[in-house]
Amino acid sequence: MAVASVSLLPGRRELTDRPRLVAIDVDHTLIRSDGSLATATVHAVGEARSAGIVVALASSRPPGGLWQYLEPLGLIEPAAFVAFQGALVGTFDAAGSLIVHATSPLDAGDAAAAAAAAKSIGLTTNWYTADGWFVDALTDSVLREAGIVNMQPELARDVTSLPAPLKLLFIAERSGQIEALGPVLPASVTAEMSNPAYLEVTAAGVDKSTGVRFAASRSGIELKEVVAIGDGRNDLGLFRRVGASIAPANADPTVLAEADYLTASNNDDGVAVALRWLAGLGTR
Repeated sequence: MAVASVSLLPGRRELTDRPRLVAIDVDHTLIRSDGSLATATVHAVGEARSAGIVVALASSRPPGGLWQYLEPLGLIEPAAFVAFQGALVGTFDAAGSLIVHATSPLDAGDAAAAAAAAKSIGLTTNWYTADGWFVDALTDSVLREAGIVNMQPELARDVTSLPAPLKLLFIAERSGQIEALGPVLPASVTAEMSNPAYLEVTAAGVDKSTGVRFAASRSGIELKEVVAIGDGRNDLGLFRRVGASIAPANADPTVLAEADYLTASNNDDGVAVALRWLAGLGTR
């Protein structure tokens, strides 16, 4: 689907004023499919910030997997980001040191039950704390994820002996595993698919809107003054709570069905297109 500019989707909310904050998903939204950050996107983030818009990345990635994009975008302290699907809000200083502002960990019992359920169907548990990424097996899927986020996990045979995680990630090794896991997870957790093979698990009621709300409040901004840009089903909780939402043309069909606006795909610099359009809107 080729899109040259931002367009309002039929029957959706129309935005007339410039947002005070834009929350941007990373994978398949901010960055291209090869993991690169387009020069046009870097420039557009600068233009949006010059227009008075706060820009915050909002990702399911761990903080360490965001630094490689936050630094070239100039989104360092005091600029906040949201990681772990909304379970952590932090900033990085100019030297790349993490400062954690808020966390929403899973209940330890729920996390242990989820890990046991995953093990029963042959899935590896990715157990994330503010200090590290731990796995109970170094599978091909774990190694692929390590290459994507530019981080290395630590092997821990019993992840449940670790501090309560901020997020659990389960990556399907074969067809049907994610569908089998969902029904046996504790009912009190929040589980969202970030792509067809990835299931992100956070504490009850925690999604990207949790972190974005906290990040926005640091600047006196309400969720109704936020625009969200994202492509995955795990962005929908945020889409439903902000003032308006924008999906790139490559987004999941369920996301396209709920988004207010459509922009170009991630490989056609859709975030840059959207930010320039938003910066040009009128102000309240």
